[in-house]
Amino acid sequence: MHGRSIARTALLVAVAACARPGHQAAHDAPGGLEGFWAAELRLDKPAQLLADTTGVKPVRGRVALLDDAPPARAGGRPLHYGSHSLDTEPFGIGLGVRGRVPTAEAWRPAADSVELTLDPGAPGGGLHMAGRLWADSAAGRWWWHGAGRGTSAAGRFVLRRE
Repeated sequence: MHGRSIARTALLVAVAACARPGHQAAHDAPGGLEGFWAAELRLDKPAQLLADTTGVKPVRGRVALLDDAPPARAGGRPLHYGSHSLDTEPFGIGLGVRGRVPTAEAWRPAADSVELTLDPGAPGGGLHMAGRLWADSAAGRWWWHGAGRGTSAAGRFVLRRE
């Protein structure tokens, strides 16, 4: 447990250090989520209970979010729409529908946080991400609930603005 705490602290310090000097923090900018983000997902809890996660490599890709002008709204909050190139198949998660562009939705529930849903139309509602936003980086947890009962997976994510 102590090792995990140190690893989490080191990850958060590394993410915070990614901010460019003199660059305005994303949570200070209007919107702040539009643009391209390099994304990395790590698997902590596999979809199959007996699966060993030690050999599963992180999934990397990009998330592209559009400026929300005029703002779309979801439950009264500004909503950014976009797409992603994350292939979650190595985690045993099938998100997209063949022949359709992978979609992404993102919003900021608070000035220092971000939430995203990848492929919200997928069975189970897509893959959900929630975390802390620092300047040009974000880190947090992701989770996925498949269409079947008892099918779920979870892990950690890091986003860095490109």
